[in-house]
Amino acid sequence: MISFVVGSLAILAVGRGTQLRGDAGSGAVLVAVYGVGSLAGSVFTSVVPFRGEPDRNTILYAGCTGVAFIVCGVVPNFGVVSIMFALAGFLSGPFFVATLAARTTYSPVKGRAQVFVAMGALKITLSAAGAAVAGAIGFDNAGIALAIGGAAIVLVSVALVLDRFHRPAVLLGTP
Repeated sequence: MISFVVGSLAILAVGRGTQLRGDAGSGAVLVAVYGVGSLAGSVFTSVVPFRGEPDRNTILYAGCTGVAFIVCGVVPNFGVVSIMFALAGFLSGPFFVATLAARTTYSPVKGRAQVFVAMGALKITLSAAGAAVAGAIGFDNAGIALAIGGAAIVLVSVALVLDRFHRPAVLLGTP
């Protein structure tokens, strides 16, 4: 779900910047602060060791990213939206590390390469679909689209948390 929304982000950012400030250049600023946040998040994950269960961290970072996208879509203040774009970008670093750790931890050793390739292909496909949908939606509905995308991410995260209460994650090869 995150890949779908992130795939649409460049288009929706231009639309959102235009909605908030009246010019497409503001959207470029939003894309840039997302990129700076992403760079900072990647540096953070390089410096701070990964801790905790990969599936829990994946759900946590996804949910927080969804909240950031919701705020980007509904708050009418360009400064706040810029900060939230940067935060969403920052969260992409730890989220990516958590997904890699989850793939490594929970996939069978003999099928691990297939899991990595399949997940990579799925992310690329979802990102392309997100860009296509965002292009069809257009700039006028960018805020609504960001809020809906963020809400979908949050709902999936909540569903995964609720599922954990009924069926905790089990490492392969353990009873």
